[in-house]
Amino acid sequence: MSARTRALLAAAAWGLTLLAQPGLLSPDGAGWLGFVALAPWALAVAAPGPRPLRVLWAVSALGLVGWFAWMRYLLPWLLPVMGAVPALWILLGARVTRALATGGWPLALACPAGWLLGEVLRFCLPEPLSFGWWRLGVLLHDLEPLNGSARVWGTWGLSWVLAASGGWCADLIRGGGRASRAAWLWGLGPLAAGLVLGLVTAPPATRPGPKVLLVTPGLEQSLKAFSTDRLQTHFVDPVALTQEGLAGAGDDLPDLVCWGETMLPARVVAPDALEASRQGAQRPAWAGAPWSPQDLEGAEAFTSALVEGVLFGRPTRVPTSLGLALAARRAPFAADVEAGRAVLAGGTSLLTGVEEVVLHDGQLRRRNAAALWTPGGERAAVVAKTCLVPAAEDPAGFTELPFLLDALLAVGGYVPDFVPGEAQGVVTFPMRGGEPARTAVVICYDNVFDGPFASPLAREEVDFFTVLSNEAWYEDSVEMDHMVAFSRLAALSSGRAVARATNSGASVVLGPDGRLLAELAPGGRRRMARGTLACRVPIPEAPRALTPWVLSARLQPWLWMLPGLLGAAVLRRRSRRQGA
Repeated sequence: MSARTRALLAAAAWGLTLLAQPGLLSPDGAGWLGFVALAPWALAVAAPGPRPLRVLWAVSALGLVGWFAWMRYLLPWLLPVMGAVPALWILLGARVTRALATGGWPLALACPAGWLLGEVLRFCLPEPLSFGWWRLGVLLHDLEPLNGSARVWGTWGLSWVLAASGGWCADLIRGGGRASRAAWLWGLGPLAAGLVLGLVTAPPATRPGPKVLLVTPGLEQSLKAFSTDRLQTHFVDPVALTQEGLAGAGDDLPDLVCWGETMLPARVVAPDALEASRQGAQRPAWAGAPWSPQDLEGAEAFTSALVEGVLFGRPTRVPTSLGLALAARRAPFAADVEAGRAVLAGGTSLLTGVEEVVLHDGQLRRRNAAALWTPGGERAAVVAKTCLVPAAEDPAGFTELPFLLDALLAVGGYVPDFVPGEAQGVVTFPMRGGEPARTAVVICYDNVFDGPFASPLAREEVDFFTVLSNEAWYEDSVEMDHMVAFSRLAALSSGRAVARATNSGASVVLGPDGRLLAELAPGGRRRMARGTLACRVPIPEAPRALTPWVLSARLQPWLWMLPGLLGAAVLRRRSRRQGA
């Protein structure tokens, strides 16, 4: 096969995956294209000819740039790296596929074995060694009943199904419409197994749980990062929108109001961080202006005034200056504040994204966090994001490069000095009637990975997941649809409902079977939406009911790598024996 033909075949495969992705042809994508997407890739990999690996790496890098094209709105200079580096792991998978096919394996087996080896490494290795984001199996997120098999083998198993199907198609093409029995077995067997698993398994039995109100102000990133009046854009507007949502609820008031990621225009301060500040602890020099103890005390007081004073009606927490500022902005709730009336109805809790100042290795740092206030205005918990966005939040590799820090400051309005949380947090709030509800909080980029959904379930009781996210960085792009697809697969795999509260869409509620329960889509568009979404979330009748995926999630990446590793090892050993 010539280099040109090989490149065209590989490009066709990537083109099919891009056409199939969520958000391009339709919000949920065209997952059925995934069944044939890898056929041209398998043909390009297996055929003899000059420079196969160089060609495959270059085309894979371009294909990945296509998948990550939404990054052009934030850090476009990262796109070449985001394509070139992860493509190396796809290239490794191609080498294994080629070796297995040369050793006599049908492509229906060689293709998924090699592809999964590369996909697991590409997805699981940390930055800057790779960048994960998507997996082939994501294309099947909404195809019932096959997607139900994620309760057993997660997204990895769905990736195997599609890669095996593509390899089987390649076997048929190579055989002129015929394929060996082994090719039929390995090509259609995983698909049959997936259909059976999707039909015979079911999510845990559920009952009606808490009613949530998701508030989505449609805040554009330019305003979120560079607003000249953060009190108006980050508080007055979301509170007024919350009031509208509460008014529309009538007598069926929500148990929990959810705002999106870092929506509150104030910070919370961990007690040990405040005490350390009084003892002289400071921010890293590269992170920006220092914080004095008075700054941190003022931040805490401002947060208390906004939430406990305005939202929960504790008038002693509202300074006169804040009341005047709200009146000057003609806030529709200014009269309530002056009269000491709560904006949130009695019995309602608030969960919102917020920055938290913490003590980390003796320095003051920030965490991208979520705080829960229970009815009455008591701050009950602060939990943090565990998976930081490279460059945009994680400063690793940038702290000694001032020009890069300046570039990030120019784009996002801040220097990324965040540290991750140690574990995915679970918060508890009361439903009306007093029964507790437990939600695990997943913040933005956490939503991409398996661990933030599997680990809290393995550790403790979780009734449902709440995703707080800000996706306005990427404007009106497919990134928002990707995130919904990731959430749907998380719901299917974990057997728990997922409520997504975003600053600008897409805000949805997904059931434990992955089906859409509610969606904020004014005018039929869920991207960059504005409004409120109320939904009663189903919760499991047995809180400790777990899917097989939850019990095996930590092992699954290793298990899906094994066929490629073992196959390559066996062929290498056989080759050495023959050479001897």
